[in-house]
Amino acid sequence: MHSAEYNGYNQQVEKEKVNYFIPSSLPPEAASKVEEDAQPRYLEDEGFYVGEKPIVLQQNTNILENRLIKHGGRGWFGSDGQVDSLPNPVAEMATKPWVDSLDELDPCVETVYVKAQPRAVEDKYLQIIQNQVSDENELQIDIGSINFIHHSLMSREHVLASNITMMYDEYRMIRHKNYITFYTDKLAALRNAVETLKETLGVDPTALQKSRINDFTAEIRRTTQQLSTAESSERDMMRQIINEWEAIKSLREEQGYNNTSVRLVVKKEEVNYQHDLNNWETEVAHQVDERRAEYDVIILSAHQEEMRKYQVQLQEWKQNRLKMKRIRKRMQRGSKENLLDPSSEVAIADIIKPDKPPPFDDVTVKNEVMNDLIVNRRNPGEARISLELTHTTTITPTPSVPPSEANRRRAMQKTSSNLRVLFNGREVFQTEPKILSSDFKLNFGSIFRVRIAQWPESLKVGVVDTLRLVSKSITSTFYLDIPPTTVHSGNVRLGVSGFTSNKVESHTHEGVGSGTPFTLRTNETNPTSLNTKGQLISSVSWSLDANGRVLAPKGLVEREDPISGANPLKSNDPVIAIGAERLQDPESLTKWVQESRLDPNDPENAALVPFMQGNKDGDVFLTQDYFRLEQLQEEFNFITEEEFSRLNRFRLLRLRHEEIPEFRNISMLPCNEHEVTESAFTAYERRLKEKDVVKMERGVDGDRIEVLKFRQNVKDAVLHRFYTSRHHYSLQDMVHEEQVPDIGTLGASIVKIAEPRRPLKPVRKTRKKAMSQNLTEGSVRILVNVVRGYNIPTRQASHSHQPDRRGEVQVGGAMAASSLRVGQHLDPSSKSYLVAPFVAASFQDATVTTSVAQGPSPSWNEELQLPFCAPNSDYNASNLQKVDDVLFIHLFDRVTEDATPTNTEDTATIITRVQNHWLGSYELPFSTIYQRGKIDGTFKIKVPPVLLGYNLEREIVLYRLKLSLKYQSSGTYLTIFVTLEPVLKPMDPPNLTNPTTLRLKFESQEDVSLLRRCVTYLADCNKRYPNRNVKTTVIDIKGESVLITRFVRPLPPPPELTEATNTNTIITLEKIARFVSLIPFVSDNVTYAGICDLWSTCDQFMQMLCGDEEEHAILLLNYFLHLGKQAYLLLGTAVPEGNTAYVLTVDHNEYIIWNASTGEYHDKSDPHSPLQSVGALINDTNIWFNVQTQDTPMRVRYNVTRMSDWKAFFPITATPLPSIQPESLYYPPTDQSYVANLIDAVERTLKDRIVSWRPRHITRWNRSGNSILRQIVKGLEERVSRKTGVMVNTGHNEQLLSQLGDVRFTGYPMDQPYTGVEAVVSAVRSTEVHKIQDPDVEFSMAVHIHAYPASVLAVWVYVAAIVNRRRHDL
Repeated sequence: MHSAEYNGYNQQVEKEKVNYFIPSSLPPEAASKVEEDAQPRYLEDEGFYVGEKPIVLQQNTNILENRLIKHGGRGWFGSDGQVDSLPNPVAEMATKPWVDSLDELDPCVETVYVKAQPRAVEDKYLQIIQNQVSDENELQIDIGSINFIHHSLMSREHVLASNITMMYDEYRMIRHKNYITFYTDKLAALRNAVETLKETLGVDPTALQKSRINDFTAEIRRTTQQLSTAESSERDMMRQIINEWEAIKSLREEQGYNNTSVRLVVKKEEVNYQHDLNNWETEVAHQVDERRAEYDVIILSAHQEEMRKYQVQLQEWKQNRLKMKRIRKRMQRGSKENLLDPSSEVAIADIIKPDKPPPFDDVTVKNEVMNDLIVNRRNPGEARISLELTHTTTITPTPSVPPSEANRRRAMQKTSSNLRVLFNGREVFQTEPKILSSDFKLNFGSIFRVRIAQWPESLKVGVVDTLRLVSKSITSTFYLDIPPTTVHSGNVRLGVSGFTSNKVESHTHEGVGSGTPFTLRTNETNPTSLNTKGQLISSVSWSLDANGRVLAPKGLVEREDPISGANPLKSNDPVIAIGAERLQDPESLTKWVQESRLDPNDPENAALVPFMQGNKDGDVFLTQDYFRLEQLQEEFNFITEEEFSRLNRFRLLRLRHEEIPEFRNISMLPCNEHEVTESAFTAYERRLKEKDVVKMERGVDGDRIEVLKFRQNVKDAVLHRFYTSRHHYSLQDMVHEEQVPDIGTLGASIVKIAEPRRPLKPVRKTRKKAMSQNLTEGSVRILVNVVRGYNIPTRQASHSHQPDRRGEVQVGGAMAASSLRVGQHLDPSSKSYLVAPFVAASFQDATVTTSVAQGPSPSWNEELQLPFCAPNSDYNASNLQKVDDVLFIHLFDRVTEDATPTNTEDTATIITRVQNHWLGSYELPFSTIYQRGKIDGTFKIKVPPVLLGYNLEREIVLYRLKLSLKYQSSGTYLTIFVTLEPVLKPMDPPNLTNPTTLRLKFESQEDVSLLRRCVTYLADCNKRYPNRNVKTTVIDIKGESVLITRFVRPLPPPPELTEATNTNTIITLEKIARFVSLIPFVSDNVTYAGICDLWSTCDQFMQMLCGDEEEHAILLLNYFLHLGKQAYLLLGTAVPEGNTAYVLTVDHNEYIIWNASTGEYHDKSDPHSPLQSVGALINDTNIWFNVQTQDTPMRVRYNVTRMSDWKAFFPITATPLPSIQPESLYYPPTDQSYVANLIDAVERTLKDRIVSWRPRHITRWNRSGNSILRQIVKGLEERVSRKTGVMVNTGHNEQLLSQLGDVRFTGYPMDQPYTGVEAVVSAVRSTEVHKIQDPDVEFSMAVHIHAYPASVLAVWVYVAAIVNRRRHDL
């Protein structure tokens, strides 16, 4: 048994060191924690964010680092030598742990609901800062004017004028600062001071005094240079201005007209030559002396200093040389120590003696001074010149400039600009649009007050250009500075803010464009390119309340240090937190952030990370702003806006909501996204592509294409505006309350039940209107009831009444048609009426006919049914209103001819041929039938002016009644009745009787009291006579409500219509009415889908080249007023239009009613006038409503001064309101080459179509007939009477007979406004001339287009079928 062994403490520790590792608590060496041969890198000192690490005692950290170094190596340490550790994981707010089961819920984690408490500021709104409600904060923005330095619509002269204006402004600034006088006085004062100082100091001044004199001399030298520079700059500026003025004058001489009113006046002031020469010599002497003094001070003094240094160095070298000699002598005596220091030896070559400067040359310096003065100063005897830029030059009127310049000026008149102001990225207001003036200045003069609820961050202004009232584009955007709180409305001043635009624009007229190269001067070879640039004169300030307190946020008033904790925006606005709140422009802020090199890893800079990322696709990436009620919207956006817009199902829902025709009838949509394929949008996308591409018909030029594009733009803008306004509902639109029955209504119902029934006098009941959802294809028909005809043209016998082989006389040959003259009487027993008329109705490629009647006054009483198919099988009211199909009613004469050959021996066989001769037609748009429900009346058939072989007769009844023909219009009439079966419900028109609805749906510039008066006036009129047509306000092309009298203003017609005739004759009025009627007619019901009836001004009407009854009537009325006629706009009802507008002229108690759409006119007593009732009369001064018992035109008394017959809108003493019509209209001449090409295109198309319509027969063309018809058709436009509709001179019929010989001639001249080649083709096909099946038939055709000004065209087509009788009888 051994005794216990005892080991001491030290021995035990030594043993434990062998088996255990005990890390030291001392800090390890830094070199052991980083890579070899590397130094620790402290990222925090370099500006990087490293985060806040957990707090650990330093002793424990040392122990951990020593243990890691022993076992883990350097991989546990970062570049700074510290242990890699995550930031502090301890959260500031506790988080709730996950609960697996609600049954075993720990009370510690149970949810406790407490009352909501407002948190600290997390948004940008002022109302909740520091849990306090702030006072009202209001910015006052004063928008003065815009001055365009360059604009795309500027001409070359405008560009030069803008340049000379900017140069002159700079010249005025130079003259105002008066640098020349300032430096001259300063130079004289310095020279006097130097002379005085030299006289005071004497001959031997001290060094300090010399230094003072040298300072004065240097200042004199600098002032002399500044004076030369100032005078040279002023002379150069004057030289540039004069050169620019010379360029303007040469350009004006070259182009032959003036576009600007600038004029440069050069004023010369004579001077004393001897006085200038003395001053010149004195200045030369002064500058020579100053340069000599400068030479003495700078050059000689420097040379003397160099010489002194040279002497010192030379003396040192000599002493060193002597020392070296002594050292060498000691070494020669046997010294073993080398006492020679090689570095102490200085070579003589290193010491260079300074060269002596050349002496001062007085002659050379004097010549230099004189040359400098000649270049930069005014020479002796040279007159003093001053410039003055005035605006006294007369601008050349538009009618006297070339077409390209006129087009530029019209483009300026149609271009307007306004400003959009956005506060913190949201629009707060827009200015009124202003039309560009000739000097390209827009004066707004508007002050807007903006009450803000957010901290002001940015104030952005956008310049919006509007072209032709439709197309809008943002030209440029720029920023205004947020003012400090010391700037308020009491001390603010207007300032200038510049803006530019990189938008590229080019034009076909004289406008130089923007961003496109152009040659500014004639002798220039390098083109110039300018961008749109301008200046806004405005001011931004804080408003003052009634007590003079500045209405600014309190945080802005108290904030001085943006980094301090007292700043209320530090917690929510990183821009202010970093001290960059003055950088209101996000582009400047982005640049500042990138240059400041902020740490992107710092959480304080998280909101600025998007600015650090730079630009994205060329645009500055801005931080997301939130609406105040959706501050957490982004957290709930599961997909982005772009991804959401690409969803097919969402796109389908959106298109159906917008009532796109292809999607409005879709009642059920798939629930899943993948079930909606791309093919569902094929038809819609194809229509959009076809909409953008204008159909290029043969003969269509650039002007017509621009007109079509302008029409489409106007249509799209109007439909969008009214689609938006339709969703502005009032209480009456949403709540329909039926009237509570009272004793009156109950009593009326009881009496109605007890009324006796009278079968012989039935009560008409309104048919029920079918709903769109109950209709299918084929269920709707058009019913045409043809009753009777009047004054049908009758055939005339041939010149040679040669009996045929059966002893009959052939009829239907060529015979001169005799027109019935006024005052001529008919003898019923002297004529034999030979005509077999029938009526053919065609609609949507379906044609039905009546039976054949006999005589000029046939009676049919037959009903024709035509099927109707809606586009896309959509029978909604909005889709039916867009149908532009037309119901054609044609009148034919069925002629039976003997086609039996004359050489046949079979007398028992008789061959006859039936041919239909076209006598006239009538067109009835489907939109009129649909809107009115039924059409019932007697309508005038449009008969060709010449019907070869027919005679236009009067009805025999007129002869028997012996009526005067003075008030009876001639022509052929049909009595018809047209309706739909079933009746379709039309679209309800906008309700304009309610003033609230009027203000909500249609903005108006009219006074509110005037609009209320209009509503009261309409209510009174409708109460007395609800069925009479009256209007006080109408909707213009911008969708605004305008008083109707503002559309009336005398306007001069084209000079070509009034030059050759007396303006007071009926012939001149007929020409003007003819011109107006040739402008194509397009109903607003079709164009704008029946949602509105827009009225356009005359210049807009002439530009669109289309309009309905109102536009035609307004233009014709304004023309008549210019001729001095007493004329009124007549509102009434007519067949088939319904509510319409005519023109009434009064001349010596003779009242004539003009239909401006057709060019026809009737006397008020004409029984065949289409006007059925008179509702109101309107001129430029007043509106008169017809309160007479009778409203038929022949029974109405038209004296508007009788208050018992007419109710006036304005009192007699009222001042007429200004008109919205222009002062004059521009009528550009029609290009004759375009007309010639169009004639060839129409004639070629018609010949090709006639050949294609006769696929089984040979089509021959009679060249002789073509040449004869070409000669005839050229004079038809001048020889047709608008009153009778027949030729004034029919001598061309004899010309046909004499040149063509014995032929059977069937032909018709037709005229119509030019709307397209297809319309002409359709009119020719309706005559059915191509259906003549005679084997010997030959065709002739001639086309003529009579060109009126402003591209108004009248198309004449003379088509005929010719059968040679002699060859036919063989």
